Amino acid sequence: MNAPDAASHPPAVARRRVYYLAGFDTRSARHYHRFYAEEAARQQAIDGCRYDVGDCLPSGPQAWQWSVRRDGPGGPVETEYCFLAWNDVIHAHWPRSALRVAAALLPAYVAFVRGGLLAGTRRLSRAFHWMLLLPALYSVAALLLAGLGAAGGAWVARAAGAAPWAAGAAAVAAALAVGGAGLALAERQRVYWLARAWIFMRAWARGLPVLDERWPAFAQRVEDDRRRDPVDETLLVGHSAGSMTAAMVAAHWLDQQPPCAHDASVKLMTIGSATPLLGLIPEAGWFRAAMRRVAESGMAWVDYTAPSDPLCYALIDPFRGCGVDIAAAPGYQAKSARFDRMFDPSRYHAIRRDFFAIHFQYLKATDHPVRNDYFSLTAGPLPLEAELGDTLKVTARPAGGADAAAGTGGRAGAEAGCGAGACPVAHRPPRPGPRSRIALLGGLFSRDGRSMLNLLPERAYTVQMGSATLAGQRLFLVNAPPTVREVLAERAADFPKHHYLAEILQPLIGISLFNANGADWARQRRLVDQAFALAGLRRAFPLMSAAVDDLLARCDAVADGRPWDADAAMSGVTADIIFRTLLSMPLTPQAAQRVHEDFRGYQANAQRVMGLSALRLPTRWHLARCRRQGAAIRAAFDAPIRARWAAVEAGAPDQPEDMLAALIAARDPDTGGRLGVDDLVDQVGTLFLAGHETSASTLAWALYLLACEPARQAALRADVQALWRDRPPAYGDTRALGRVHDVFRETLRLYPPIAFYLREAAAPTALRGKPVARGDMVAVSPWLVHRHRGLWERPDDFDPDRFDTPAGRASLRSAYLPFGDGPRACPGAAFATQESVLVLARLLQHHVIEPLPGAVPRPTARLTLRSANGVQLRLRRLPQAAAPAGPG
Repeated sequence: MNAPDAASHPPAVARRRVYYLAGFDTRSARHYHRFYAEEAARQQAIDGCRYDVGDCLPSGPQAWQWSVRRDGPGGPVETEYCFLAWNDVIHAHWPRSALRVAAALLPAYVAFVRGGLLAGTRRLSRAFHWMLLLPALYSVAALLLAGLGAAGGAWVARAAGAAPWAAGAAAVAAALAVGGAGLALAERQRVYWLARAWIFMRAWARGLPVLDERWPAFAQRVEDDRRRDPVDETLLVGHSAGSMTAAMVAAHWLDQQPPCAHDASVKLMTIGSATPLLGLIPEAGWFRAAMRRVAESGMAWVDYTAPSDPLCYALIDPFRGCGVDIAAAPGYQAKSARFDRMFDPSRYHAIRRDFFAIHFQYLKATDHPVRNDYFSLTAGPLPLEAELGDTLKVTARPAGGADAAAGTGGRAGAEAGCGAGACPVAHRPPRPGPRSRIALLGGLFSRDGRSMLNLLPERAYTVQMGSATLAGQRLFLVNAPPTVREVLAERAADFPKHHYLAEILQPLIGISLFNANGADWARQRRLVDQAFALAGLRRAFPLMSAAVDDLLARCDAVADGRPWDADAAMSGVTADIIFRTLLSMPLTPQAAQRVHEDFRGYQANAQRVMGLSALRLPTRWHLARCRRQGAAIRAAFDAPIRARWAAVEAGAPDQPEDMLAALIAARDPDTGGRLGVDDLVDQVGTLFLAGHETSASTLAWALYLLACEPARQAALRADVQALWRDRPPAYGDTRALGRVHDVFRETLRLYPPIAFYLREAAAPTALRGKPVARGDMVAVSPWLVHRHRGLWERPDDFDPDRFDTPAGRASLRSAYLPFGDGPRACPGAAFATQESVLVLARLLQHHVIEPLPGAVPRPTARLTLRSANGVQLRLRRLPQAAAPAGPG
């Protein structure tokens, strides 16, 4: 093959880094190192290049590394070759005996037939379909041969005049001998290697926690190496089943990048790919989500397969092969490995008869000099796309830096990035995918982000109403807007809040507005509504603004690009706002940090209580921890409330006019009753939970979403700076910041602070024609309703502009409930909106917000929807002088 014109290709590669992920194989990195060195020596004699392969050395957890130097046409190339191991997991799931393999194979085939894997593979690749069936065919043949052997042994024994018992023994011996020989032949032919692979795939699809932890660790290794020592090209190479692992590592690496851009020098190469094998298994929704992430990123992916290899899905689009319905995957290219040109005809025909041998030819030296042998692909001087002949069309989203969005160029940058005021194309922020039920039994109680969101199958995002049973508890999940309205508003008395909520929240807020039911709730709601009317947003605004001024001062101290804990910062400012508006006193940063940490601990234990309660298991120990943490949080406001109560009762003059004063002054219009001091502590706890925790969650997510879209951030900044060019913020200004308000609204849609509203049927009834028994759980999930495929366009995309379209406005009216609905809708919705828009606008006015590489939040639903690993960002102070601060 003739070399292409060098001028038509990107610059030559002088340094490359390769991460190799082997297929379904128990052999270690040292085996693959030896294999690579031997084949490189053979290739050296073919293409005239010199390959110097270094020693294989440990290089971190589950990683080994060796160097490769190639000298030849195009100049020297240095390659770091890193073997990322998962063979230990395969070894742990490797049935030792053929009998154990045969025993495990039957349920696997039953699952494959029921789940549609066999039918799906037959449509994609007849050759791979027969490979899937081969272990079953061998097993049936071994049984038939054993039966024939038994019959033959018995006939020979009887013909020789043996007694019946001797004939039976001869039949058993013959059956064991013939059947054993058949199993041994299958083992030698590596048929049961295939069987072990199919058994493992089923287990993997259903969830293997050890692998769930390994792919993010490998992705972090790739990112750390890239930042530590950039090279010309980084390849993630997966062979056979390693194509699936390489895709998972690529997806996790992409999750560490800003959604608006990624390094195009990091590329994915799969050889002998079996990717659809895992994607076609119904339980592997998490894998299909990862495939979608890779497809939509535009990451360069070369899928290198040979039609003569029956153990790959040759030239099959892996995305649609997995059932991932996408319009296009701009970085993907399929390439055919022409083994008939690489090898002599006699050798080619010999290896074609051995499915195992031909499946490894991708990694071996060739018989003739060709451009796309494994060593030129992984150690040659041309980039991957040039080596394979055609330039890839890699379309990463354009990235905008801080400079484009900062300084006096803020408006110009907005116009350049957004075009006539419109903001950039929407991106898809992180959302958890479904896990297997087995993995989730432990995940419900873990800290790593596995939560109720992972219990939701993809079908939950399309149904009108679904039902399930967990530990004998019947659960109805309601998505249809009319039925949601029926449960939350029209028949709210028939569906009170679930008693689980009272159990979980009582250590923190007692039995107060959030978790009370019936007449007690109605009395409390009348008093709290009266207090909100007395306090008013106008009175609260100067206190909010002062708390935000203090936040900006704290942010200025860290606005130099260092990691910034946005989660803790938003928790701090919202707690401070609540303290000022409720109690007329600021909350110190140290106290705010303690509250933030106590809330995270409380939520983690509350999650465990919820999981144990759902499984009807004891909750005593975790409830005790909740009581301790709840008491620590309540201590922050218990003493000031009691002191104020005593002062009001004593008639002390000059008391602050704040929310606490309004709660003390409120009188029930029906009974004339008032809140006692213990009731006040509970209600303040409720308002603290609702007004601090939920707003902090929304603000942290909003900042992350804006950090990933610098052009949109610049457009919003222009709006804010135009409004507050010559004056400080004043009450009513937040209503003029329409686009900031849309970001807040879209954040609430994607990450509603309360992901599930839990109700229970007070009496036997029906919903959508289905009988509901007394005590059945009825859940309305804003998370699901807001992401429902039939209720929203592009429901998983972050697109604040959707509310300017007719379809978006219609969805907003019928399928948007971050503050609930009906009589139990949040009374502080207007407060939270004013507070959140003010915080976002002031931060944008003074700072550029950037993502922190590698820090991708992981949504988890506990009491509120937070990130399991926090929200880490970076701040940079704008160079222009600050606008005047303070309330107007």
